[in-house]
Amino acid sequence: MLNTSSWIRREFWNQLWRRPGAISTYFSIPFGLVCLFLSRLFQPCLEGWTWCVLSINLVLGVALIVTDAICSSQNHYLPVLRLSVYGSRNRLLELGVRSTQIDRFVSALWLPSQLEFTCRSKRRQWVVLIVQALDGLSRTAAHYGRCGKKVFEAHHDSILEAIQLFECSELVDMEKAITGPLSIRLKSLPEFDPEGWALTLEYT
Repeated sequence: MLNTSSWIRREFWNQLWRRPGAISTYFSIPFGLVCLFLSRLFQPCLEGWTWCVLSINLVLGVALIVTDAICSSQNHYLPVLRLSVYGSRNRLLELGVRSTQIDRFVSALWLPSQLEFTCRSKRRQWVVLIVQALDGLSRTAAHYGRCGKKVFEAHHDSILEAIQLFECSELVDMEKAITGPLSIRLKSLPEFDPEGWALTLEYT
């Protein structure tokens, strides 16, 4: 299991290449190259203009990617955490897992709240740990297909307990209550093992 810093960097780059800036660049650059090739074949007099358009598209694409990167890193990567936890919930819904606690946690991250304000000055390690735990467990469960729901239900206790503490965060010191126990729990989350877990779940 990756440490939180490595995990955030991985999520940041994975999400960056799926954001509008990168997607628009994927389409605009090949399209510009095709136009350049066609102009060289049929309209050589337009080749210079085609180069200009291609260069502008490239500059705009890089600018959009940089803008997306800046937006994603705001408030200590809170947008990255939001997209990650949203993806985790979608994977769990596909497995038939429905949890009101997880739904409330996702809503709390997405809606403007005190959490967004506090993340401006400091990374909330306990928020990262909850999102990372959900991401890791949901990905592992998704690998098991129909058995994935059992995998999630067998290991979700510590995550749901952390979310319960999150809901009463005004009364609890979250860094002490969650960071230590959940960091230990992350190290013991199951990994995809079709020759081990799949057979165990099938006959339990």
